Amino acid sequence: ALATALLLPLQTPYNGVFFAVLCAVAGALALAHRPRWRSVWPALVLAAAVSCAFVAEQVPALLHKAEAGANLSVAERSSQEAQLYAMRLNQVLLPFSGHRLAALAQAKQGFDQALEVPEAEFRDQYIGVLGVLGLLALLWALARAATSRATAVNELERNVRIAALLAIAILLLALSSGLFTLLAHWVSAKIRAGNRILPFLAFLCLLGSGWLLQGLLARVRQAGVRHAVLAGVGVLALLDVTAPDMFAGHARTGAAFDAGRIVYASSSAWAAARRCSSCRRCGTRNTRGSAAWATTRSSSRTCSRAR
Repeated sequence: ALATALLLPLQTPYNGVFFAVLCAVAGALALAHRPRWRSVWPALVLAAAVSCAFVAEQVPALLHKAEAGANLSVAERSSQEAQLYAMRLNQVLLPFSGHRLAALAQAKQGFDQALEVPEAEFRDQYIGVLGVLGLLALLWALARAATSRATAVNELERNVRIAALLAIAILLLALSSGLFTLLAHWVSAKIRAGNRILPFLAFLCLLGSGWLLQGLLARVRQAGVRHAVLAGVGVLALLDVTAPDMFAGHARTGAAFDAGRIVYASSSAWAAARRCSSCRRCGTRNTRGSAAWATTRSSSRTCSRAR
């Protein structure tokens, strides 16, 4: 768990924010189960670890900002985007529009057209049949906990119930009008794409589907049959969330990436050329947007110290 907390923010800062919020939820669950401050220490340690990794991931960007100055015209976010980029449950449960089964693909395309779903990253976030069954299994585990009179529960089902509560917390955070919209408005507008918490929800749903399969396969006596069923379910689940044309655009994407690198290199060269030529004498870096640039952008274009 500690290694996961240290590595998650290095993939994207959003993962660090999501993991920290889930640590708070886990700490609240631990405190509800055992009302002692000692029970929340694991969640606090993980939250501290992910915070340190988050800051370490941001260090290069902060150093560049301190050196070159802030570019206020790039990545300006609005809290309204939190509503637009929220998770949409119908996009999570319904097959994606490029499904290998033509009937499902056409049905999904018709659904998106009827509801005028925008072409954005929250579209086609299908978690697969296995994930949908896992989500239902998580809800079933909570129903058993609420209605069962038995006090003795095995450890696996207890963990599944905890996973179900975490899944509900994710839905409350990320769905449209969820708690992430409050964070985007009152804390930072950069926390706007709540749909990107989907991998955390999908992982919990896979845990629920695993619990469901284990319960069903426990009635099968032959080990070979159990292994064959598991292999078949795995193959079908993989085919369900992939499509034949999924990798067809890789060459086009690679070409666009190479073109973007060329544009970035030329832009960097242009920015370097715009520096004050006289700054070599004093070492001042009068980049565009800095206070020194505001002084030197007049006719002479000599640095302020040289004057």
